[in-house]
Amino acid sequence: MSSRRLSAFGLGVLALVGVTAANAGTLDHLLCERTKDPLKLRLAVDMIADIQPEFSAKGCVVVRPFEFCVPATKRVLPPAVPALPGVMGQPLKDDYVCYLVKCPAQELPPAKQIIDQFGARPVQKFKPYKICVPARKTAVPCGTVGTHQCAGACPNPDQTCQAPADVCGCFPVEPAQCGLDPATGQCGGVCPDTAPSCVFHPGDPQPCHCEPTPTECHVDAAGGCGGTCPDPNTVCTQPAGAVCGCYPPPPTCQLDAAGQCGGTCPQGETCTQPAGQPCGCYPAPPPCKPDPAGGCGGTCPDPNDVCSQPPGAACGCYPPSPSCGLDAAGLCGGTCPQGETCAQPAGAACACYLPCALTSPPTC
Repeated sequence: MSSRRLSAFGLGVLALVGVTAANAGTLDHLLCERTKDPLKLRLAVDMIADIQPEFSAKGCVVVRPFEFCVPATKRVLPPAVPALPGVMGQPLKDDYVCYLVKCPAQELPPAKQIIDQFGARPVQKFKPYKICVPARKTAVPCGTVGTHQCAGACPNPDQTCQAPADVCGCFPVEPAQCGLDPATGQCGGVCPDTAPSCVFHPGDPQPCHCEPTPTECHVDAAGGCGGTCPDPNTVCTQPAGAVCGCYPPPPTCQLDAAGQCGGTCPQGETCTQPAGQPCGCYPAPPPCKPDPAGGCGGTCPDPNDVCSQPPGAACGCYPPSPSCGLDAAGLCGGTCPQGETCAQPAGAACACYLPCALTSPPTC
């Protein structure tokens, strides 16, 4: 190459430095890298350059792959010099694998004047030596990576790469058990058939629990009312004198317009107004049962019953006995205030007496 031509080429290279990033956003370059590719083949091909037939090559033998190319952009670094007119290419999107080829002797294209972003110069002695074909990158298949580690992709999305028996392979994904999803803050996962619903319980250290699927509000086998309501603003309940169903929640425990104490309380408490106390939620009284002293006390589910132990019967909830008095047969009997006994001492009327009044002589 003459010194003049070399100088011109040098100016072209310097002109590259002055090329701005005007085309930096266009993927019209190819960045190619040498590779270690295990593919082996010998394949005869004709490469037909339809747009520029003089560059076609026939009877070439593909030898081996040796380069991998990806679309890229170029950013020129300073210092900058005046730029040559930009030579832009079409945007590229495909990767390419380049193969070495051996082509038989054939008529070569004549010398050409070439211009690119490096400069303008005459180019001659064209000789085909490689072809580049479009390629795609895919995930590395499941296999052993390092020491006893599995990594890679599985063909089926319902499988994962793991080694349950010390051999890497694609196995079905074990479904996540019922638990809290940190990303959504919601409960989700698999539960047993006996309790298939994964339900959230606020405030619980382990807030997600497997429970039976909620049923619609209904009367259960025991005669109680329970289940869920379609409208979250209603509750499944059975107000006094009504059927089991979905109703607006009753007001919280308070005095109503008539001065009566009523409303709802937290579980384990009851809305009441003890003597001398304001209307409020107080611990629920214990159910009717025998006490350690051998007595009978507590509350009954039916407010029309009383917790008592009639003669010859067990402690339980019974309809209230008549108040103390003589019955149709002239016998004395009935109920008295706590601590008193319905009796008719000799020469006295049938009434409620303290136990001390029934001693002989009376000790009261």
